[in-house]
Amino acid sequence: MKWNKVTGWMIGLWVVGNVMTVNAATTGTTNAIIDFVDLEPPEILDPENPDIVLDPQPNEGDGDVNDTAGDLTLDFVPHLYFGSNEIENDLAARYEAVLPAKGGSLTKGPFLQVTDRRIIPGQWTVSVQATAFESNGVATLTGAYLTFSNGVVDSPATNSGFDGPDLRGTEIRVDAGGGAVPLLSADTGEAPFTWIAHWIGPGDVGVFLDIPINTKQVGEHTSELTWTLSPDLAP
Repeated sequence: MKWNKVTGWMIGLWVVGNVMTVNAATTGTTNAIIDFVDLEPPEILDPENPDIVLDPQPNEGDGDVNDTAGDLTLDFVPHLYFGSNEIENDLAARYEAVLPAKGGSLTKGPFLQVTDRRIIPGQWTVSVQATAFESNGVATLTGAYLTFSNGVVDSPATNSGFDGPDLRGTEIRVDAGGGAVPLLSADTGEAPFTWIAHWIGPGDVGVFLDIPINTKQVGEHTSELTWTLSPDLAP
């Protein structure tokens, strides 16, 4: 009988001790954290392989590179160079853009890049306007015009499944001294992230300069191109 009483007491003590352990700490405090940092200007992608970053990156000799972060940015627009040409006659002529641009190093293009990082992307247009050509401050090449021919729109593979922006034509004419002409546009909900429009036809560059008859003269002739990204759709 003594052995049974002691055993019963020891069992009772074990049960009480176990209940005390369960009723110890029943709450705890931890953190869930997320950090957001400011946007950086997008890197310029390779127009022939948009899944990789262009290396080396374009410089001021190649075109205008955006260095300001934003939700909707025009990342890169090209200089256009039509080479050094002998005046063989006074007939009208068409000249193809050559690469690299004068003072540049890129052998890919011409191309432009847009990045849209807004919550609801789209509803934007890129247009270009060309001033009349000048040489030494004097207007020249009256009636000249640019043609952007058979362009292609590409993006990284991560953008697959999204509708991209559309070129505004297969042959887009921009008159030197004329108004702004839409090149590329995206409607509401289209073209999130980065997209590239480039004019690289098979065996040619795809951007041309047409010079009217009796307008050629010795010297360097320059037209200033203004590229504009507008957060709306042009007509």
